[in-house]
Amino acid sequence: MKPYIRPIVEEDLELLEPNFGSKGWPGIHRHRLLDQAAGAITYLIAFINNCPVGHCVILWEGLPSPPLEDAIADCPDLSDIYVAEDYRSSGLGTLLIQEAERSAVEQGFKRVGLAVGIDNPRAHDLYLRLGFSDAGQPFFAEEGAWVDDDGVYRQWYEECLYLTKPLG
Repeated sequence: MKPYIRPIVEEDLELLEPNFGSKGWPGIHRHRLLDQAAGAITYLIAFINNCPVGHCVILWEGLPSPPLEDAIADCPDLSDIYVAEDYRSSGLGTLLIQEAERSAVEQGFKRVGLAVGIDNPRAHDLYLRLGFSDAGQPFFAEEGAWVDDDGVYRQWYEECLYLTKPLG
């Protein structure tokens, strides 16, 4: 069956938790729904057979990470691009990014950007194939913490490169 992609709606919440979990942040999907209602983000969900299989967050005000926040002003950030393991390499990631780009064009933006981990060559290659290129900014770190399904506190750290793509 062909996938479809659309912004999250309230009725999706009961499907998201069992399929994507909370990512260590209980209520993350509801939080994103509220942020979307406030206009700060768009949370795109990809479905196949009415089952969520992927997602992408569009941060309309860009990536809030110094020094990037000034260097890439007026550039929405595509974040938390995720495709369920069974659907990877099926073109679903490309469709999510294309839908995010379409949304950005509708909002009047001329480019989009995203961070990619320097240890994630598969994602980096996809983004290059889709027309993204190095934004000319230094590597930067993203980090955070979560509690896994077993209640264990975990931390993550990722060195990233920022890529942008002109739209239009």
